[in-house]
Amino acid sequence: VVVGPGSGHAAILRLARCGGGKTGPGTEAVVAKGAAWSRLSPLDVFHAETESLELFLAKIPPDVEALAKDVFAFCPETVSRGCGSLAILAKQLGETGRILLWWDSAGTGDQPGKAREMR
Repeated sequence: VVVGPGSGHAAILRLARCGGGKTGPGTEAVVAKGAAWSRLSPLDVFHAETESLELFLAKIPPDVEALAKDVFAFCPETVSRGCGSLAILAKQLGETGRILLWWDSAGTGDQPGKAREMR
């Protein structure tokens, strides 16, 4: 747990410097995207660090397909190295309200919280 100054999701994302390090969109782009998604539904930041972010929407938006496309456009790894398709992402968003983003600056492709295989 980290305690720092500020309140709201923007302060959390800035404190974590969330935005993908070398390969991500940058902290302010993540803050702006979080603000856009919070207009669809109140959101909770569950996990935030430099290379990953996990959000939960309090209310499932009516157009989860549009949200899935927006999530994919912002963070393609969500589909390409994650769930595998926009249809699956939309289904997951509709069932859970969970948005998981990560930017792979190390080149491993591993999702946050997924154990890496020992080589």
